[in-house]
Amino acid sequence: MLSIKKSEHKITNLSHILFLINFTVINLFIRLPDILTINILRFLLYFIFIIGFILGLVSTYKKYKTLTLSLLILIIMVVLHAFILFYQPSFKSGVSFQNYILQNNITADFAITQTRLYMLFFVLFIFPSLSFFSDILHNRIRDLFAKSFLIIIILSAIINSFVAILQGFANIHFLAQGSGTSVDANRPPGLLEDSGIAGLYFSLNFILFFIAFFENKFSLKSKIYLAFLIAVTLLAGIMNDSRGFYISSGISILFYLSINAYKLYINKKYKLLIFINTSAILVFGFILLILRKLQLQGFNRIINGMLHNNFSTDFLTFYNQFDEQRAGHLKIMLRSILDHFPIGTGLGSFAVNFFQYKKPDEMTQLDVPSNFYFSIVSDLGLVGLLLLLITIFMLINFIRKLNIFRILTNESLLIKNIYLKWILPPLLIYALISHLLSNATTAFFAAIAISAGLVLTIEEKSKAQLLISSILNFCSLLFIISCSYLIYSAPSIPNFRWKERNEPQFPQAVGELPHPEGITDTKRVYFSQIIRNKLSGINKLYKPELSEDGIWVAAKTEIILLKDQLRLYVHSELKNQPTYLTLKFYNQENQTEFLNLVLNKSEWVNIKIPNDRKFASCLSKISINNYCYFKIEVAPAWKLSKLTEVGFYIENKYLKYYENPKNKS
Repeated sequence: MLSIKKSEHKITNLSHILFLINFTVINLFIRLPDILTINILRFLLYFIFIIGFILGLVSTYKKYKTLTLSLLILIIMVVLHAFILFYQPSFKSGVSFQNYILQNNITADFAITQTRLYMLFFVLFIFPSLSFFSDILHNRIRDLFAKSFLIIIILSAIINSFVAILQGFANIHFLAQGSGTSVDANRPPGLLEDSGIAGLYFSLNFILFFIAFFENKFSLKSKIYLAFLIAVTLLAGIMNDSRGFYISSGISILFYLSINAYKLYINKKYKLLIFINTSAILVFGFILLILRKLQLQGFNRIINGMLHNNFSTDFLTFYNQFDEQRAGHLKIMLRSILDHFPIGTGLGSFAVNFFQYKKPDEMTQLDVPSNFYFSIVSDLGLVGLLLLLITIFMLINFIRKLNIFRILTNESLLIKNIYLKWILPPLLIYALISHLLSNATTAFFAAIAISAGLVLTIEEKSKAQLLISSILNFCSLLFIISCSYLIYSAPSIPNFRWKERNEPQFPQAVGELPHPEGITDTKRVYFSQIIRNKLSGINKLYKPELSEDGIWVAAKTEIILLKDQLRLYVHSELKNQPTYLTLKFYNQENQTEFLNLVLNKSEWVNIKIPNDRKFASCLSKISINNYCYFKIEVAPAWKLSKLTEVGFYIENKYLKYYENPKNKS
């Protein structure tokens, strides 16, 4: 029993160490692979994140078994919900899993990578954060870990601030490789992922040091250090010139001063109240004048928006005056919510919704969805709304309850009553203008805030863990109901997203067609492409003799009938075993006709519409409500690898809807 306890304690300590290492990576080294141009380093960083996740998961499970299992189930259901939405026809019986076009050039394979993007970092960080702050908030952690956490915050803030100041004053290209649009926008990113994230980062640290400066517990020497930290983070934030920095910092500090003013008023300390308010007005008035004098673009956009915009209009029009891009994104998400609530469109589906709902006269550009709250509701539907409401309630309760701790050291004061409390306003504001989970940095800070809120809520009352787990399980149940409905109502492949795209769905290529049969080319540009080719076997694909341009498609698929006849090429891999071709034709009323063929070699197969009265009008005015299609199954399929099967080759001329003149009428 004692050895088990020691083992658990060792795992927890290792989890905390990896959490601190990952926190350092997020703050200082997340762009190191780009700066050094050594891409393999990115895999090393992700490997460290994964080890931290595993240790954090084990450690959290030992403390909160019910919550951990409920969270894992919910995470799986979020991914499954998106997967079913993006690949819905493949959940019909007798249809292979294959790629689909969801909108314009946005495919299901691309959309699911966005799901992975929005899930990956938050999932990797939430369990280590839960373990770490469970011990921090309830004094179950060694002082060394708490001090290390603060040292990382302070040193990272200093280093990032000086790098940003150098980038702003000397050379914007200095250590800015891989920082997105930072260089083009002339906004210093420090060592962070991009300039927008840097704005959030500098506001977080500026607020932390500003509020700590006014705490009575700290000595004069400590306040001198804090004044230095305030100065460098403020200057770095001004160099960054992000509207998010100004708005987050301004609102958070105004909120802090209002709370203190209320306390002074209640305690009848009127002279001190007048002195603090007057000092604050003078100091911030002076800072505003300096910023206005510097003619900073980001700051001026805020001021000009407040001075010159029309306030007597609806919210979206008013928002559009401040930021046309973000207002455009918000309109698209609102249209998506109106059309798809309560099921949602799947996590990571914003690019799909963008092309579906953007109007021709709107100038909005595709980017990461610029409002986290509406994005979650758009993607996850009713479950997204419930999770948002629960999280906001939990965080408000977290702020309200933080003062219950007995502050014993400066470290616990900074972490519990300042950092964990005042990290929230900038994060909540940033979520209004960007997506919290689309990158490692903001996902890490979101994981810190949510895990701290969960820990305090759970350990405050004995039944709280069961209650929160039940809510998460209820959300998973809602996903199960939604997924069951989506599977039950799965359309045919031609019908899938026909209405949204104004054309039927065609089978997509199983793999790239690299070269004609017999010609080899071993040159590869990307390392990941080499691995993909080796695992998938798509380098075996060839162009059949005497064929026009076309694609290889899945072994079980469905194709709309646009012509009275077409041909397919079936590759027979086994010399002594026949290949069976099963065709099932469907007319407009879903009446069927079967055709079975046996092939003894690789050959072309000519297919004609069945000579039957019920298929006589198949090519007459083809539309979403009037079309015929056939389902084809090849067995055994051509196994390119253990991961990939191919059915047949079809020429592109049979996969073009508008080439048939009858369709135009």
